[in-house]
Amino acid sequence: MNKPCHKIVFRAFPNRKPRLLVIGTSPIIDSYLFVPMGSNGLASLSDHKTMCMHTDYVRDIITINDGPSRFIVSASLDKSVMFWDLDSMDFKFKRTGR
Repeated sequence: MNKPCHKIVFRAFPNRKPRLLVIGTSPIIDSYLFVPMGSNGLASLSDHKTMCMHTDYVRDIITINDGPSRFIVSASLDKSVMFWDLDSMDFKFKRTGR
């Protein structure tokens, strides 16, 4: 990660590899696989995926992992909320405001 970050969200779920979700001052969300490198506290980041459907600054991201509902939800200044598949990081659907 070589850019300033506004928010970093670390998510680890049972039976799944943990991921870092990163937002900065742009419409892009970066997702990285978090791989611990032993007992020294170091980790590496791999499997970088860019989630880019917003047209303005992403303000916040949350994760929903409730049974069949498994999403990353992003909210932006473009007055939209995007839903992304938690497993594949693929875009699923969009909701817009006024």
